[in-house]
Amino acid sequence: TVIVILWAILTQTVLCSLTAFSLSRLLPKKISNPLLFFFLATMMIPFASIMIPQFTMFKDMGLYDNYGALLVPFLLPYGFFIYLYKGFFDRLPNELFEAARVDGASNLYCYFKICMPLSKPIISIIALQTFLSNWNDFFWAWMVTEDQKLWTLNVALYNISNNMGTKQNALMGLSIVTITPVILLSILFSRQLKQSIIASGVKE
Repeated sequence: TVIVILWAILTQTVLCSLTAFSLSRLLPKKISNPLLFFFLATMMIPFASIMIPQFTMFKDMGLYDNYGALLVPFLLPYGFFIYLYKGFFDRLPNELFEAARVDGASNLYCYFKICMPLSKPIISIIALQTFLSNWNDFFWAWMVTEDQKLWTLNVALYNISNNMGTKQNALMGLSIVTITPVILLSILFSRQLKQSIIASGVKE
């Protein structure tokens, strides 16, 4: 679970920011706007409609019952996170980038030294939302893993609950353990989450 969560946070914060930087600062609007719409449109596709084709594709690629099956899906940038990043990058003063380019800065330098340091509110909200959504994820991890060493907490809890010899008090204790981090993070970072939403320009 820790490996999957950390990988999800890392890939989504980096890949979504790179994609948004390209859409915001490198491509003309005639190209960037349709591409942004494409990424947002991917959010509208229900997982149930692509579940079987995706599972078949992963299995044919040898991505079954291994870490690849759990980690590769996060290499697709999430459309809403790209939208957050792009909206923030669009509002950054052009003078910052023009001054950097006058000094000979490359696009990567502008990305690492200008965009990312100023994007801490966006990074925090994306990291927190990625953690909360993927901590509770069950179905995909259950589909692509059989080895007990690859089970996430929710998959392990499900398989333990199917064991007739498991005591109900132990099962309830494990359930509390799985939901405790989500509750604690929601309480501890509630103010930061609200400030991040406000800073990102998204109305509550």
